[in-house]
Amino acid sequence: MRKVLSKKAGATFLLETSNITSAVRKDGIEIIFKVQAGIYVILTLCRTDTGKGVLFANWGTYFNRLTNPQSQLPKLEKCCPALYRILIGEDPDGVYEMSMGQPEDNRIHGFGLDVTLPENFSLLFCLDRNMPSKITLMFDKMLKIYNELVKNPPFPAWEYGLDDVWE
Repeated sequence: MRKVLSKKAGATFLLETSNITSAVRKDGIEIIFKVQAGIYVILTLCRTDTGKGVLFANWGTYFNRLTNPQSQLPKLEKCCPALYRILIGEDPDGVYEMSMGQPEDNRIHGFGLDVTLPENFSLLFCLDRNMPSKITLMFDKMLKIYNELVKNPPFPAWEYGLDDVWE
C-alpha cells in the first residue's frame, strides 16, 4: 500500500477531474488527490467486512516516534491539535488511528475513516456519489495533520522524520 504522500500520481487524471483520480491495486482502490504538480495525497479504499470499508491513509512507521504517550501527548495537544484528537480517539469527524495487515511485524500504520459499502458489488463500483464527501474530509484531514507537523513539530525528530511519509 502506498504511503499517504507521493511525488508521483501513479495514475492518469481525466480532463473532467483534473485533481482526483483512482487506480485499482491488489490491496484496494487508490484514490489520488493532486495538491499541486508533484504533490499527491494517496488514500486506499479497502473492504473490511460485509457492507463496510475504510478509507486508509498509510503513514508507514512515522508514529513509531510516539514511544512515551504520557509525556508526548500533552506537547502534541499544543502543537498539533488535529493529530492529538485523532490519537486520543476524539476526532469529531470519526477519523481514527489504525493498523492493517498480517503478520504483526508486517503491519502498516495510519489513519482510517469508516465508510458504508454496498454488498455484492465490486470495490470499484463503490466509488459512487456518496463517497466524495468522505474522501474530501480524509484528504483535508491528512493535509492538515501534515501541515501541523511541518509548521510546529512537537519534537525535533518528528520534523525530519516526515520524509518517512513520502513515497
